[in-house]
Amino acid sequence: VTGDLVIDAGGAVNVNDVGTYGKYPSTCVGSSRCYGRYAGETGNGNNWGNGKVFGSIRRPFAYGGAAYISENGNGGGAARLEVEGALLVNGEISSSPKSLRNAACAPAGGSIWLEVNELKGEGTIIAAGAKDTGSGGNWCGSGGRIAIYMTGEQAFSEFAGKVRTVNSNSTATTAAGGTVYIQEADETDGQGTLIVDGFGRSVSYMTALTALVTDAEDPFGAVIVRNAAKLRLSDGLTLKVIRRLEVSANSSVLTEEGGAIEFVGTDDAVFSGGSHVTFQNF
Repeated sequence: VTGDLVIDAGGAVNVNDVGTYGKYPSTCVGSSRCYGRYAGETGNGNNWGNGKVFGSIRRPFAYGGAAYISENGNGGGAARLEVEGALLVNGEISSSPKSLRNAACAPAGGSIWLEVNELKGEGTIIAAGAKDTGSGGNWCGSGGRIAIYMTGEQAFSEFAGKVRTVNSNSTATTAAGGTVYIQEADETDGQGTLIVDGFGRSVSYMTALTALVTDAEDPFGAVIVRNAAKLRLSDGLTLKVIRRLEVSANSSVLTEEGGAIEFVGTDDAVFSGGSHVTFQNF
């Protein structure tokens, strides 16, 4: 878009149900059982969602994993918007599949990738997994991935709307949320902030960095894990941080065997919440 783009209240840009096709997803990565996955883990008593977490944090353009049972349980699709002017969001930008009944593992949220000169409004940008309205409502799909690049003078913090990878009305206790990557105009490309936000939900599974997350070991300027989020470093990965690692009191980071956290900046870094970080078999 060479000028401004306006999404009024009640309006939407959505790719909600155009991702990986249910019932048997063709893009299962690392396992034949990646139903309902993308940026986070999910599952149920039969491990129907136990495949690998995958995709790109900084340039997300993959589809969310489909539902296990429902043939209409497509994951979220992928949307990329480049706006040279202002993006005014009073409505919604969404890659969040619809809720299903008795889907075993409901579909995952998809991808939203924005590059904007200004970001204004009070609307919502969301890539959340769906909820299974049967099975006690627990087997929801994981969150997707959102990346926002600010190309002008405005800081992202001036946006008054919401950016979410979890549905606010979801009471599901299994699936993890997704990832949000924010890069300001004055930051080195790729060295913005990774945010893993649990939105206050008590979940069984974790947002994960695995070998199939293509940019997981590239250095982040900052990493923030907050609001009951859980971040897992799998496959012996190293989380590299330049300026700041912040883990809130009700959140956690689990580094599995062989994994590490490394501060790679040339200046002093800030590490808060170290008591909430666990190094397994360290």
